[in-house]
Amino acid sequence: MENKLGLRLENLCEQFNYDYKTISKKLGYSENTFGHYVRGVRTPDYHTLIKIADLFNVSLDYLLRGKEFSYNRKDHLNDLLPILDRIGAQKASIHLSEHWDSLTDDNLKEVVSHFEWVLDRQNYLKK
Repeated sequence: MENKLGLRLENLCEQFNYDYKTISKKLGYSENTFGHYVRGVRTPDYHTLIKIADLFNVSLDYLLRGKEFSYNRKDHLNDLLPILDRIGAQKASIHLSEHWDSLTDDNLKEVVSHFEWVLDRQNYLKK
C-alpha cells in the first residue's frame, strides 16, 4: 500500500528545507521519529498530526487526504478587500472577481505559491 501521508510529509520537508532530524526535534521527539512517519514505519497519533500540521501551516485535511477543505473563493476574497484598501489597492484588478473566476486551479496555485514566497522572504528579513 502506498504511503501517501509519508509522501506529503516528504514534500513538506523539501518545501520548507527541513531535514527529518530537525523536524523530529521541533516536534519534541527522538531524531528518527519523523523519518519513521515518512517511511511508513510508524503512524503518527492525532496529537502528533496536529503538531505537524501546525509546524507546516497546513490543515489536517491536507495531511490525511491530500487536499484542503473546499471553500467559496468569493467569500475569502471579500475578507481580503479591506486589507487591500488599507494599502491603497482599491483599483487593483485583484478586486475584480471576474478575473479570479477566470483563473484555472494551476493559476491560483501559482498565486498562492508567490504569496507564500513573499511571506517567507518577509520572515527571513525580520531575522
